[in-house]
Amino acid sequence: MTETDPKAVMINVLKGGLGKSTTAKNTANELGKDSRVLLIDVDDNGHLSKHLGFKEEFNNAQTLADLINDNPDVGLQDLIYPTKYNFDFMPSTDKTDQVEAAASGEININAVLKKYVTDPLLGSAYDYILFDTPANRSVMTRNAAVASDHLIMPLSSGEEGKDGLEATMQRIYIELNKVLPGGINLLAIVPNKINNRIDIQTKDRELLEDLNTRQIGNTSEYMHQYLPNFARIPQEVWKAIDDGNLQSYPKPGIRKDAPALDNPQPIHEVAPESPTIECFQELAQIIKQGEIQRDQDITERLLREHGGVPA
Repeated sequence: MTETDPKAVMINVLKGGLGKSTTAKNTANELGKDSRVLLIDVDDNGHLSKHLGFKEEFNNAQTLADLINDNPDVGLQDLIYPTKYNFDFMPSTDKTDQVEAAASGEININAVLKKYVTDPLLGSAYDYILFDTPANRSVMTRNAAVASDHLIMPLSSGEEGKDGLEATMQRIYIELNKVLPGGINLLAIVPNKINNRIDIQTKDRELLEDLNTRQIGNTSEYMHQYLPNFARIPQEVWKAIDDGNLQSYPKPGIRKDAPALDNPQPIHEVAPESPTIECFQELAQIIKQGEIQRDQDITERLLREHGGVPA
């Protein structure tokens, strides 16, 4: 798969509050600077839709159910809205029960988004379609998985992060690779809401060290293969941290205290000088390339930046 191939990507972790919507809207905004992007909210709590100013549409607009039920007054474009950002948007709805009821009449209840949305739009109207999904294995989560070839998994520290990682790897990534033709490609694991230093034992340190060193089940893969450069800490750097050989410490991941990160708008719109934007730029590039382009000098660069001496 090349940079020019269109892609559908689900942003998913099977726990709430771990950064799905923040990752989705900011990555879509960076991706849309030079590409045609559609961001779709399929989370029935409508968190992203309301934050982006689509509360009225969440409560009252026409829905995918109208499209599935062949309402002559509703076309696919009626469900899509322009935004003042770098992407178009399809809001969620508080009538998810109606959408699921309509989907149940289809031959494959889990392929409705693929049939009615990604197949008609991806590659023609849009280069990239991103799904912000619920924190559960609902009908719409399964639909987003079938409609997508790719997965980005946001994580934060603590027990919820651990549970979310285990559940998503087992029930989304591993299971879908068994049953979906072609499987699903894990593009990136995104540590975010990171707040604490990593030179002492904190929950943030535990998460980051685990992701940077852990093997995936009984496979030959390691978690760090899916960590963007902004979250990668090679073993030599961990050793320098623990041996006290650095003058300062890396701050990997998306930081909780990043300016304007919790703003309803994408961060670029309210804090265009924020260095955190570079994280979402890298995620956008990962989507384009279909994989992480690893910085081969990352060990030497981190040691040099923080006053250490490369071996």
